[in-house]
Amino acid sequence: EVIRNFEGVYGLVPSEKYLAESTDPVVSFDHASSTDVFTTAYGTSIDSSDELADFMIGTVDGRPVAHSVNEVSDANADMLRTAQNMHRATLDAWVAPPHVQVIEIVGVGLNTIKGFRYQEFLKQTCIPAGTTSSVVCAYDPYYEPVPMFTQYGDETVVAHSAEAYAGDKLTYYVDLDEVRTTNPEDIKKHADITGLGALQQFIGGLLQNTTVSVPFIYGIQPTFNNTREVIAVHSPVSLTLTDTLGNKVGKFSDGSNITVITTVPGSSYFEIGGATYIIVPSTTEYDVHITGKEEGSYTMTINTLVGEAPASLVSAFPHATTTSTMLAGFSKRLGVYGDIVIDYNGDGIIDEQKTIDGEPITADVFQTLRDEMSALVLLKQSERDWLIHAVTRAERTGERKGYGSDGVVRIFAQVDARLVQYRTDGLVTDVEYNTMKTLMTEIMSR
Repeated sequence: EVIRNFEGVYGLVPSEKYLAESTDPVVSFDHASSTDVFTTAYGTSIDSSDELADFMIGTVDGRPVAHSVNEVSDANADMLRTAQNMHRATLDAWVAPPHVQVIEIVGVGLNTIKGFRYQEFLKQTCIPAGTTSSVVCAYDPYYEPVPMFTQYGDETVVAHSAEAYAGDKLTYYVDLDEVRTTNPEDIKKHADITGLGALQQFIGGLLQNTTVSVPFIYGIQPTFNNTREVIAVHSPVSLTLTDTLGNKVGKFSDGSNITVITTVPGSSYFEIGGATYIIVPSTTEYDVHITGKEEGSYTMTINTLVGEAPASLVSAFPHATTTSTMLAGFSKRLGVYGDIVIDYNGDGIIDEQKTIDGEPITADVFQTLRDEMSALVLLKQSERDWLIHAVTRAERTGERKGYGSDGVVRIFAQVDARLVQYRTDGLVTDVEYNTMKTLMTEIMSR
C-alpha cells in the first residue's frame, strides 16, 4: 500500500517512448493456467504504454485480489495516468536550451533487470489423511515475476533509459564490469558510481572543457558477451553461494546485522517477488547453500545467460520439499554439478541426496559395481567378498555423509589399490579395471 500510493514511483514506470523504442518487452507471460487471465487479456507480452497501464491498474483482466508479494497488485490509476501524461507532454520530448550542453554518463556492465516474465510454479500442500499418520499432498499452480537481465545497465538503470535524451549531446559509458574486474575492492554501481576516482577525474576535465583520457570510460558503448549463471530459488528458502576462494554472495548475518555480500567476482544478488537470484560468471566454481525458512516446497532453477540472448535452462528442481530446519546444498567443480544433499532436520546427517534436476539417487550404480566384482572369475571368493563388502560400506557411508565424502573416498581408494595390484598380477583385465574405476568415479562425483 505504501508503494501503491507513492507518487514519485510512477515517474519511473517505462514511458510510451521507452516502450516504442525498446526491442524487448518489459512484461511477458507463460502460457499456463495461473497466468491465463493475463494471456487472455494481453497476449504473451505487454507491447504499449496503454496496455502496460491496463495491466498495472488491473481493470481489464479481472484477476483476483493479490494476497502475496509475488502476485500482481493494482496500481493507483490517477497517479499512473498523471505520470504517463507528464512523460508524453513534457519529459520524453524535452530538450535543453540551445546554450546548454548535455552530457550523458551511462553505467554499463552490471546485471540489471530489464523486464519480468510471469512464470508458473507449483506449490506443495499436504494435509493429514484421515485418522492415520499419513498425509495427502497436492501441487497447486501459482505464478511469480521472474526478472529478465541485461548487462547494459548499472544494476539499477538500463542503458536504454540512461541514454534516452533526444537532443544534441555527448554520451560516455562507464564500464563497471571492467572496474570490478580490475579493482575488486572498489566495486561501484548505480548508487555510488560518482565515487569512482576515474569518473571524478573525467567529470573534472569536462567542467574545464577538456576531455581527459581515463580508464573505464569510453565514447562508444562496450560490448558484453559474458556467459553467466543464474541460480534461483522460489520461496520459502534462502540461498547463499561461496566460491573456492571463500568469496560470498547472499545475505549473511554477523549475529546482530544481516548484510548482502557480493564479493564473488562478477556476482549479483536480487530478491524479487519472494524469490532469490544469484548471478555468477559461468566459470566460477562454487558451493551453494539452501536454508529452509518454513514447511512447504520450493523450486530451484539454474539458467545460463550469454550476452543478451534469452536465458537457457540448465536444470530445474521443481516443488522440492523444505522444512524450517532444512539445510541443503550442492557444488560445481570443473563445469560439473554435484548432487544436492539434504538434511531436513538440521542434525548434520544427510537424509536424502538428489540430482540438481530433483531425481533421486538410487543404489543401481552400487549394485552394478558389486555385480562387476562378483564376475571376477580369476579371484578367490574371499577376495571378491572383500571387494563387495567394501562397496556396501561405501554405500552406507554415502547415505549418511554424502557419496563424495571423505569416508567414501577412503574406502574406494583402498578398493582401487587392490584392483591395481590384481591388474598388475594379471588377475583383473584392463577392461574390468576400467569399468569398475569408472563406476567408483561416478559414485564419488555425486
